[in-house]
Amino acid sequence: MRKSFLLISAAVLISACADDQHSTAPTSRPSASGRSAASDVGNSAPAPQAKPNSQAGFTTVSSVTSSQGVNDNYSFTATTVVASCPAGSTLTGGGSQISGNIAARVDYSGPDGANGWKVVIENPAYTTIYFHAFALCAS
Repeated sequence: MRKSFLLISAAVLISACADDQHSTAPTSRPSASGRSAASDVGNSAPAPQAKPNSQAGFTTVSSVTSSQGVNDNYSFTATTVVASCPAGSTLTGGGSQISGNIAARVDYSGPDGANGWKVVIENPAYTTIYFHAFALCAS
């Protein structure tokens, strides 16, 4: 069974790599005027007349940083901080910065559902972790 499969696979591979393959790219044929169809289309296309619109949408992206979170693991609970975008702006992303114990576990880093970025940290060791959340806000 394996030999049959290997032989069939090898035959398919050899036939796929054969040198007598034909190109699948489109070819252009001369039109009645003696030019190719591609050149007829290119010459008959209208010149662009559109003017650029004034800038619309978001124009400024700013970063907002939360207050410092501290987790010393003496309470055996996760610690949460949130960086909130100001009114009139929209959250576009975010993240966290952690210092202290490198064994910190990020339980959650994502939108908080209220136009901010939420970070939840757990500390598996008996050392102190300092961290911040930051939000990227567009207005």
